Amino acid sequence: MRAGRWEFVGIKAPERIRKKYVGRYLGDQFRQGSRNPIRYVNV
Repeated sequence: MRAGRWEFVGIKAPERIRKKYVGRYLGDQFRQGSRNPIRYVNV
């Protein structure tokens, strides 16, 4: 890790959680032209 940077360390979510969120469409949560690669969404 480089100084001044953050990282997430964890484990793969259980299958029942992944089924709920993986592949879900979130395009309507972002404004067109938004350049920030990270977005926190309360789903």
